[in-house]
Amino acid sequence: MTARTDARPSERSLLVELLRCPDCDAPVAIDAEAVCSAGHAFPIVDGVIVMVDEQELAAEPQYAEQRRYFDAEFRSYERYRLENRRLGYVRRLRAASVLDGGGAPLVDVASADPAAQ
Repeated sequence: MTARTDARPSERSLLVELLRCPDCDAPVAIDAEAVCSAGHAFPIVDGVIVMVDEQELAAEPQYAEQRRYFDAEFRSYERYRLENRRLGYVRRLRAASVLDGGGAPLVDVASADPAAQ
């Protein structure tokens, strides 16, 4: 039996090819941090590239309102418990070994809850 060689690029390399600098739209290289060819650098926190500037985000009126809302909401909880649909999502991620750091990259894009619309 011969070993299978897969000529396809890894999921990580495909993801890296898609990344673009939000400041100048240049490709981003990943090492200890994410850096574009123009020198814009973005930290990697817990394996996630943070491409949002905290000061710029804080200046957005919508962000300030959301922050006030969620801070008040979570402050009132004695213990936070995930809703069943969110708990099921986390269980599926764990079953796929996505949360253990050894699996393929995960891109979780937030979307509106259809029930809330």
